[in-house]
Amino acid sequence: MGKYEKAFNEVDVLMSEILDKLNITLEETDLFPTEDIFIIVVREIKVDDLKLISSIFTNDEYHEVKEDMTPAVNKFMYWWGDNLDCNNIDIPALIAKKEESILSSIMPICSGSDKENKKRI
Repeated sequence: MGKYEKAFNEVDVLMSEILDKLNITLEETDLFPTEDIFIIVVREIKVDDLKLISSIFTNDEYHEVKEDMTPAVNKFMYWWGDNLDCNNIDIPALIAKKEESILSSIMPICSGSDKENKKRI
């Protein structure tokens, strides 16, 4: 589980936060549209952790890591599987968007320093 521990911890924290905000228990999530809760959590997950979680399904490792999951993470992963079936949210597109956002926040810094270098020459 070592490589997934950080991602699972983030999911656990985000799930706790959303359940606290909604004032519900994990078991009560079945009474709500879980795809909405899933989308909220997925959008908050850091891109590296999102990629790691995605790799669990890509590499067919779910059953290998299931024992290491908390009930909240297990529920989230169950929703992830449902999402793969229903495609409520395009995970690869979300990962690409998050990576683009990170790169675009870095790019102005790089292009700004390039302009300064050109002025000095």
